[in-house]
Amino acid sequence: MENEDDLIKIRKNDLLFKLIDTMTFTIEEEFKDIDRKDIETFSDIYSLIKNSIKTEINFNFPELKDKNPVSADALFQMLMKNLYEFEFTKKEMSEISKKK
Repeated sequence: MENEDDLIKIRKNDLLFKLIDTMTFTIEEEFKDIDRKDIETFSDIYSLIKNSIKTEINFNFPELKDKNPVSADALFQMLMKNLYEFEFTKKEMSEISKKK
């Protein structure tokens, strides 16, 4: 029998994979051509990711509400690297995450 910590880990993974799948599709559909210097667009994407994390947790993963299951920064960085081969410095990430 799995203990509560194991179940939380499984749910965190479920959340992460759901977010990766959903955000990949959404970003590919909504943000086809992105200029590397367009901080405003990246800020919009970052906000979308952050809001999606909150929404998924509230509606589908309430048991993870106080567990810090997914980092918006890490998810954003991973998606931008995989979809567009873009990487960001700490300074750029600070600008992107504070824009909205």
